[in-house]
Amino acid sequence: MATTAAATTQNETLATSSGEVRLLVVEDDDLDYRVITRTLREGWRASYGVTRADTFEAALQRIEDGEFDAAIVDYRLDAKSGIDFIRAAGGRNCPFPIVLLTNQDARHVDGEALDAGAADFLSKKDLTPEALERSIRYALKSHQILKERDQERRRAEANAVLNRRFLSTIGHELRPPVDAIIGLLDLLDGQLASAEQREIAKDARNAAAHATEYLRNLVEFVRLDEGKAALSLREVDAEEFFRNVVAFFKVEADRRGLSLSLDIDNLAARRIRFDDMRVRQTLINLLANAMKFTEEGEVVVRARTSRSEAAERLHVSVSDTGCGIATEKTARLFDENASPPEPGRKFDGGLGLGLAISARNVDLMGGAIAAESVPGNGSTFRFEIPLAD
Repeated sequence: MATTAAATTQNETLATSSGEVRLLVVEDDDLDYRVITRTLREGWRASYGVTRADTFEAALQRIEDGEFDAAIVDYRLDAKSGIDFIRAAGGRNCPFPIVLLTNQDARHVDGEALDAGAADFLSKKDLTPEALERSIRYALKSHQILKERDQERRRAEANAVLNRRFLSTIGHELRPPVDAIIGLLDLLDGQLASAEQREIAKDARNAAAHATEYLRNLVEFVRLDEGKAALSLREVDAEEFFRNVVAFFKVEADRRGLSLSLDIDNLAARRIRFDDMRVRQTLINLLANAMKFTEEGEVVVRARTSRSEAAERLHVSVSDTGCGIATEKTARLFDENASPPEPGRKFDGGLGLGLAISARNVDLMGGAIAAESVPGNGSTFRFEIPLAD
């Protein structure tokens, strides 16, 4: 490979050509610099060009003036160090990977260099053509992979923002007309003569109410996903709270011949303080899923408290005798990307936004949520949260 020397020691170019690997060598010692370039000539099989900087300040200026594919940086640069340079160049955000060379004991330097953002570390005593080529190629490849991952992350974040805006817009814009439909169906119900007509109107209203609940979930999911949700703690009558939520499903349970019961254990005549809106939303989502996937048998809601030295905790569970869930599917239950099955069909994944929102609500309240299920023998969903003083 031909060598062309520049007029100063600041900048020396070795065999420049189209498509070459552009290397910045930051080395203040002339002898060490010649060793590095000779090692490159002996081991590098691709076309490359070298630009030298012999001071810390000159190296930073080189970055300002040109573009490089990789840099080889000496650990000692007068009063500064190669690690100082890595940090000044941007660390892991540097536009090119940096390989650090040193005479120091690797055990004292390698960790600090990698933490600062170096792509690789090489001791001068181990400097061979093969080792230097391997180190540079590794740095180039790892930098390329990290750059691609960063681009993918940025695209995913941009898509997530667009998705949140779309969901929020849909949720806000469609709720008013759907609420109007519910109001009109309520008015129509009092004017219908036959029981069959009233039943049809009732089914239509229930469908519209379900659509409203889904739209509300969309809006709430966006708020939770953006981290804009906050807790609102209130003191409530525990027995009344749970009875009211369960009563919301009583008509449907009677219509379908399901047994719906509530066990409040030690919560009778108790007042407790928590975010009742989020607990209500979570319990409604769990109950709605239990009712949806239970064709016969029962749905049971259980609530109790426990006390430890840390705090008093509320434990809530919803059990059903529905179709159950395969063990390998339970990991996806709280994934908003999973799709719910049609009622009456075998469960094959998540339950839509309801469980995703429930999981985020519970997490926001400092609690935990889990599911247990046996295919063909029903499911139990549990969550627990700390109660406020």
